[in-house]
Amino acid sequence: RRCVQETGQDRCLVIYNLHINSQNIPDKCEFEDVIENAHDDAVSYIVTSRYDDDLFVTSGQDLWIKIWHLSNRRVLKKFQAHKERIISLLLIEKAGEEDNKPGNSEIKLLNREFSIVSCGRDKVIKLWKNNSQVAVSYTHLTLPTIYSVQISVVAVSLKKKN
Repeated sequence: RRCVQETGQDRCLVIYNLHINSQNIPDKCEFEDVIENAHDDAVSYIVTSRYDDDLFVTSGQDLWIKIWHLSNRRVLKKFQAHKERIISLLLIEKAGEEDNKPGNSEIKLLNREFSIVSCGRDKVIKLWKNNSQVAVSYTHLTLPTIYSVQISVVAVSLKKKN
């Protein structure tokens, strides 16, 4: 498994190989690569996929959100996100049927169902769909600021009584 770390003000992303032992515990971490100039300003957040080691999303103090393909070290999409600094970033995803099938991993990533939620100091929360650069926005003007966003999903099963 690979992991990605931001390095602060130098705008780089550091990629590591994380070795997992038989008890599913990380026991070794090896340096793999550096992506320089990942953003035009400091990288502020990184979120990784639960289902695909190649998918991760970053936000920077340059106000952009970028969707990355890790193996190819390429930006697949980018969004001009907010008018002020991004302060929270979430990746909401659904496991895809295509995940375990052979094929172009970049195409599979772009066909995956996922959304990105971003929150900025501009008091705007945006929901980005992976197949669109249009965001659904919610602006909260009465709060002095929004510090973070959390999403909780509760599954409910209803059965009809006979």
